[in-house]
Amino acid sequence: MEQRGCGAWLEGRQWVVLLVALIFFWSGASAQIKYSISEELKEGTVVGNIAKDLGIDLSTLTERGFRIVSGSTEPLFQVNRHDGILYVNRKIDREEVYVLDVNDNTPLFTKDVYSVMLNENSPLGTTVIQVNATDLDDGVNGHVIYLFGNDVNSNIQKIFDLDAKTGQITDNIYSVVTKSQLDREKQAHYDVIILAKDSGQPFLSSVTTISVVVSDVNDNSPEFSLSPYTFYVLENNDPGGSHLQDVNYDGTLCHSIQYRSGDNRYMFRIVSGSKEGFLQINQDNGDKIPFLILKKPLDREQKLEMMLVLTAFDGGKPVRSGTVNITITVIDVNDNAPVFERQVYTVTLDENTPLGESLFSLSTSDRDQDDNARVSYHIWKGDGDTPIVSYLNINSDGNIYALKSFDFEATKTFKFQVVATDSGTPLLSSNVTVNVFILDQNDNAPVILYPVSANGSAEGVEEIPRNVNAGHLVTKVRAYDADIGYNGWLLFSLQEVTDHSLFALDRYTGQIRTLRSFTETDEADHKLVILVKDNGNVSLSATATVIIKVLDVNDHSPSFPEKEKRLEMSESALQGTRFQLHAADDPDSGQYSVQQYKLSQNDHFRLEVKDRGDDRKTPILVLQKTLDREALKSHKLILTALDGGKPPRSGEIRITVDVSDVNDNAPVFTKELYSVLLNENAPLGTTVIQVNATDLDEGSNGEVTYYFANDVQGKVRKRFDLDPKTGEIIVTGVIDYEENKIYEIDIQASDKGTAALTTEKSVIIKIVDVNDNAPEIEVTSFANAIPENSRPGTTVALINVNDLDSGLNGKVLSSIITDHSLFALDRYTGQIRTLRSFTETDEAEHKLVILVKDNGNVSLSATATVIINVVEPKEAFAASDVKSSVKYEEENSVTFYLTITLGSVSTLFLISIIVLIVMQCSKPTDYSSKYLQDVNNDGTLCHSIQYRSGDKRYMLVGPRMSIGSTIVPGSNGNTLVIPEHRRRASGEVRS
Repeated sequence: MEQRGCGAWLEGRQWVVLLVALIFFWSGASAQIKYSISEELKEGTVVGNIAKDLGIDLSTLTERGFRIVSGSTEPLFQVNRHDGILYVNRKIDREEVYVLDVNDNTPLFTKDVYSVMLNENSPLGTTVIQVNATDLDDGVNGHVIYLFGNDVNSNIQKIFDLDAKTGQITDNIYSVVTKSQLDREKQAHYDVIILAKDSGQPFLSSVTTISVVVSDVNDNSPEFSLSPYTFYVLENNDPGGSHLQDVNYDGTLCHSIQYRSGDNRYMFRIVSGSKEGFLQINQDNGDKIPFLILKKPLDREQKLEMMLVLTAFDGGKPVRSGTVNITITVIDVNDNAPVFERQVYTVTLDENTPLGESLFSLSTSDRDQDDNARVSYHIWKGDGDTPIVSYLNINSDGNIYALKSFDFEATKTFKFQVVATDSGTPLLSSNVTVNVFILDQNDNAPVILYPVSANGSAEGVEEIPRNVNAGHLVTKVRAYDADIGYNGWLLFSLQEVTDHSLFALDRYTGQIRTLRSFTETDEADHKLVILVKDNGNVSLSATATVIIKVLDVNDHSPSFPEKEKRLEMSESALQGTRFQLHAADDPDSGQYSVQQYKLSQNDHFRLEVKDRGDDRKTPILVLQKTLDREALKSHKLILTALDGGKPPRSGEIRITVDVSDVNDNAPVFTKELYSVLLNENAPLGTTVIQVNATDLDEGSNGEVTYYFANDVQGKVRKRFDLDPKTGEIIVTGVIDYEENKIYEIDIQASDKGTAALTTEKSVIIKIVDVNDNAPEIEVTSFANAIPENSRPGTTVALINVNDLDSGLNGKVLSSIITDHSLFALDRYTGQIRTLRSFTETDEAEHKLVILVKDNGNVSLSATATVIINVVEPKEAFAASDVKSSVKYEEENSVTFYLTITLGSVSTLFLISIIVLIVMQCSKPTDYSSKYLQDVNNDGTLCHSIQYRSGDKRYMLVGPRMSIGSTIVPGSNGNTLVIPEHRRRASGEVRS
């Protein structure tokens, strides 16, 4: 009990597979499902939802009485009919559960394929093999039955039987036994398919294959298919690689010896007929068919036929054998080429052999038979370019005869090859070299090679100088004989001569030489006839004629009257211009006089020669390319005169051609643009700039003169002057920036040629401003009197300021330099306004000093004084009436006062300049901290103040000053002079 309890406790920890067969008969149908659970589960444990797994509607579970059929008194499982859930009804002990078997396992063989080897001729009933299949099912489901497969044919079922062993049926072991004897020669292999099936419903089955290999038994002797065998063997078969051919002799290779010897191992042996060792048996091949193999090459010329006895032995026990007679006939093969009797043939032939004459013959031998030994001949080729086949021919007997006559002079020796070819297959041939030597015949007369005239006759003219000495070689007669030996050996002799004392002929060399010196009495022309003959049996000859002319001697060279010649030529000379030169002189005459002239290589000149006859030839120099003095000032030439001597003598003269200038180059300025800066008020005589132009011409054509262009205005000419030689522009007048800021002056450069050439260039002079104009102030209007009840901002007076300078020099600062809290100067409008209302304590008269100053390096300034009276309102109206009454008087005197004002301003301006210079030199002052800045801190005026001074109208643009700003006094400015009725004793402007 303890062991059982312990086993149950241990198995309670493991999972087991419990097949729950729930068979539901529902509407005549059934289904099967499986659940896996663990033993020892608690009661109520859910196993699965059967209704859901089987697809049953829950509403029908109760109506149909759904339940579990179990053989135990207390079922292990229950089904809830309301929801279809299968749950554990009580604890499950795996050892208490009995499961009904279902046929769900197929019988399985122990092997997929069974292999067995069985000897042929085995007794009937021999057990081949036992097969076994197992089935895991129980009862009838595990009972296995063996059958032949459906694909097993009836022949196999006649040979094999399937039999159950006694007492072993329960072990499912069945045996395959033989029903009839096996013959390997009929069939060596069998595949038997066995079917194993169980007895279940429905049954399950499987198959296996039994592979039966029938092993051979030595029950057959070797048998040859033919007896005897006859083979024809070509004598040229290679040893070891050629099989014997069968009796058909169809030219194909095939196995020749066939036999029947079952499947046993075998071997063959040649028992007779092969003592020489020509043949051997080859049985090492895949088909196990014996082949007769040549061991040595066969030669029909040595042995025509062979007789063999071949025995075949198998490898069985006991050994069985068979024999056959073999006849081998050796067939001739064209393996022997024709053989000439000699290795080389050498023959001699006379030239001029008659046509068709037999010259010599050749013979050959061939060891083959029939067509293989039938020989034909042909001439193959010769050496060089000799067309031998056009001279010789050979017939079938090897006789060679002439087709043409041979010429020794054309061909002295030659060789050719004769080819002998048999008629076998393939054709075999051999060749032999034939050397032929042609024997010379004296059939060629000597041929004169020199002298030869233009028409081909053997005549010639030789010229020699009269001053030659004895032994001088005049000429050599050259001759040639195509024959050889004595037939070609030539001798020379004088057949005819004018004077035998002058000339001699060498009989072996053909040289003609003088025997003595010429005298004045000797004639100029001499005729010699030379005979040339060979030394043949029948001598052949030829003649040549030589005319010898005795000539004057070229012992003088041409010479010119002078060694050097200088010519002058204008660069404007046209192409083709001709210059006749002095001719050269040569005391010699005829061909030794001057015959030609040559001019040294150059690009500009060529030479023409005018022939005047009587040995007079005049050289002429011709211009072929225009000259350019600026490129090359002179040309060096050499003129050479040559006579007709061999070698010629020569003389030369050096010619220098100087190129004279033509004004063909205009002056060229060194710059494309001239530009310069000039300060205004520059001193007279100041050099502004210097222009420069060059001219490639020479002399007066290259001298350059400078002057103003015609369109230069008169006011420019008053301020500037141009040096015609140096090209310097000099200040000659006052330069005022305010009058003209820039000058553009056209300058012309001209040479002094006859037809002067001119070039023009512009010079731009930019004037740099200098601070030379002081500011000018004008009080254009102001009130006579200001009512004491005037409001702040009331305009008291209006001033205009002007400075003729530019830039910083023309930017003006304006301010009231007197300390006053009642008035301020508007830097934009020039208006003087009240800053506040008047009080009882304010004075009745106020004096305002206005200072204007520019921003030049040396600052210039001007001042004006304005006096303002403060009156009762009634007095202000009365002042207005007075002003109207004196208006006419003021207009009449304005010219007078204006004149006084302008003079005073000029005087004060000069005094101010002097004082300012002194003050600046003695005490430097930092004005930057004393000038008031405008509200924008930009230091510039943005408005114009207009004023009138006499009949002129001015406009001032200067820095703007803020209202109430002041400037440090320190320079003596100009005080504006006003009409007398508006001035008081102090000279101040009052209101």
